[in-house]
Formats: sequence, structure tokens, C-alpha cells
Amino acid sequence: MKYKLSKYVIITDSFIDNKESQKLVYSTRTGDVIILNNETIKKLMNNNFFTLEDHLIDRLIFSEIVVPELEDELDTVLNEFEISKLDSDILSMTITPSANCQLGCEYCGQVHSKLSITEDLSEKIFEYIKNKLSLKEYSGLDIVWYGAEPLMGINAIRDLSERLLNFCSNNDLSYSASMITNGLNLNRKNFQDLVANMQIKSFQITIDGTQDTHDNSRFTKKKEPTFEFIVRNIVNAINDPLYKKENVSILIRVNVHENNYLEVDKLLDFFHDLKIQDKIQMSFAAVHDWGNNNANKKIGLSMTHFADLEIGWFLKMKELNFRKHELVPQRTFSTCMTTSENNELIDAKGEISYCWEVPYTPDFEANNDLIIGNVSDQSIHLKDSQDMPLRNWYNDIRNKNNNSENCNACEFLPVCGGHCPISWFKGIRACPSFKLNIEDKLIMQYIEDGELLNINKG
Repeated sequence: MKYKLSKYVIITDSFIDNKESQKLVYSTRTGDVIILNNETIKKLMNNNFFTLEDHLIDRLIFSEIVVPELEDELDTVLNEFEISKLDSDILSMTITPSANCQLGCEYCGQVHSKLSITEDLSEKIFEYIKNKLSLKEYSGLDIVWYGAEPLMGINAIRDLSERLLNFCSNNDLSYSASMITNGLNLNRKNFQDLVANMQIKSFQITIDGTQDTHDNSRFTKKKEPTFEFIVRNIVNAINDPLYKKENVSILIRVNVHENNYLEVDKLLDFFHDLKIQDKIQMSFAAVHDWGNNNANKKIGLSMTHFADLEIGWFLKMKELNFRKHELVPQRTFSTCMTTSENNELIDAKGEISYCWEVPYTPDFEANNDLIIGNVSDQSIHLKDSQDMPLRNWYNDIRNKNNNSENCNACEFLPVCGGHCPISWFKGIRACPSFKLNIEDKLIMQYIEDGELLNINKG
């Protein structure tokens, strides 16, 4: 069989060993990284495989760095995404128990109101999820509690959790739950209740820098500070015996913008001084448009600037012994909620959508493009959303629809999946930062643990 160099390969420009002229070669089709000398790389670039040793050719084929000459790689990758959609047997539901939030963050695109899931709506949501589970041989249910601020509707969380946990237990279904919260109401009592009784084991909490910077970014609607309350709740949660016993995780997200990017290093030092750096995970995200609020234009950084800064933060975390962070993206077989019929969002009005940006965002609520219906419709669980915008995203990429031309030709597609279809849908470039700093991340991870990267020499 004849072979060719895959289009889904990244080769570092820099040599990792000047004496031996070796570079890192990264296959985005498999996530494998191998070390090849410059002579071998030149042969690959020229499709000259004849003088390579058999064991090396086998390794290159295994890593899909070289592929059959006649293979349509784009079609193969997109088919793998589509097959994975069909094979998924976990129903994932995101629920916003409240439309209310205490905060008035400058980059938030939502419009909040004093609305929470009622007892009647809770029953309808439960029936909807139960009916969805009956449509396919699911093995489990995964719930994400989201907002506005989910803890403003903790009674609804408690009620629905009890119903869903009992149903899963009685029907031999696995159950998992996580929460995205601002952390203000995550006091000791609520934390223990959420973990012990509602089986919520994972929390994402946003902190936008050290105290002054955070309080100028994530303040209450009355312009009151929030940093001290949130940090105290995080520290108390980490020190609670349940944290270790139940293997709870807390991820700190930093929304990076022009007013706080210089403070991220200080925030990492702050967590180190608190001695919790090895008990939390960190995530950095550039502030972006949310529901056409143009936050990226008002206070956002360029992706090039963010990608450069991100490398420095990862180096800082390594220096301070934060939890290990996988720098090199591995192969993915799904993109996000938008691309999977097994993943939906229900808001506090009972409306069903399939993107995080939809609830309480005026532009999306007004045009209904991404709204499936309402749980009050007793037959809504039977609705096929396949033909709705972006639900068939991989076919969109195949046909270059919905501004996906960039994804169609991108060598990162297997580890990205298009990243954020809704952004492309709005005409906003949605490439992840690793597209711009992958060489630095490859070299950093090689230095840290080459063997774990499946690195081989050739």
C-alpha cells in the first residue's frame, strides 16, 4: 500500500536537540507525539518512505502521521465525529435552576430576573428527562447545574436532584453532576449539602485576578466586592473532609481581559501562599462575545496576545507546583453541547436549547434559532432537532456551511472539532489558543514528561 504524510500533522520549527537535529512531530489524528530527526522529516515531506526502517514506518502508521495515499482524511475525521455521536450512551442535561444572579459582571451577556424553577416546572423537567432517557438505551445521566447563578435556585436543585437520583438508582443508570457557580453562596452548609445529598462532585468558579482586580470585574449588582467571600468559600470547601473523601474537584476559571491580564501571575502566587495550589485546577479563557454583546471588542485581548500570556501562566504553575495540566490537546470525538442530540439545556422558564449562550440572552431568545421548545409541551421530547442550526455541525464543516471554511481546512480539526460552532455561526473566529502556541506547549510537555506523551525516537 502507498502512503502519504497526513495533513493533520504539526512539526515544530525548533530543534529540541541541536546536536542530533531532532524535532517533535505531533499527530492531531491520534494525539501522539514522536521525535524525528531532520533527515527523516525531509523524507516524509517528500513522500520518500522507501529508505525508512520497517519499525519506524509501522510507528508512523500507528500514529497516523502517515496514512494511505488515497484516503480522504477530512471525510475520515468527520465520519469519526459522527459515529461517536451515535455511539454516545450518556444523556447530558444542563439545567439553570434560576434566572437570577447577584453579580453584574462587565462582560456578561445575560439579562437576569428573579425567576426560579417552580415545583410544577420541576415536575415537568423531571418528566421530560425521564422521557428522553426512554428513547435510547442510555447507560447514565450527567447533569450540569448552570446559571445565571444556580445557587440562587438551590431548592430546585435539591428537588430535582432527589427525583433524578432516585430514578437513576431504580433504573440501573449511572449518575454524575457538576456545577458552574460564582461561588458567593457556596458556604459550608451548601457545599456539604450539594456534595453529600445532591452528588455534585465538580465545581467551576470564576476568579478574575487578585482582590482589587477581581472586585472591579466581578462585583455585585450593587457594586459590592465579592473576592473575599468567594475565596473563603473555596478554602472552606477544600478543607472540608468531604472534599477528599468524595474526590471533589474545584476548577478556578480566570476570564482574561485587558483590565486584569497583568494580575494573573499574582493570583497564582496568592493560591500558592494559601497552600491550595495542589488542590485546585486552573483554566484561563479570553473574554469573548456573548450573545452579541461585543465584550471581545470592548475589553478583550487579541488571541495572539492571550496565547503568548497563557504559556507564561503554565510555566508559573509548574514552578509553583500546581496540579499538572495537560498542555497538548488529545484527540476529541465531540465538540460541545451544540453538536450532540444527547446534550440539551433547560432554563428556568422550561425552554430547551442547545448552547450555553441561549438562556437569558436577548438576541437568541428573540429569534428562537437555537430553541427546541418548552418542557410544558408533553411531546417535545420526541422532537428531532437534527435539522436545526449547527446540530449537524460536522456536515456543515464538510460542506463549508455556517462559516466553517476555516475548520474544513484546519490541521487541528481532530483535536478541536470546530471549538465553538455558535461563534462561527455569528461570524466570529473561534479558534482555540493552542492553535497559536502549540509549539511552546509541545516543547514544555516534552521537557516535563516525554514518555507520557507516547514520544518515540526515529
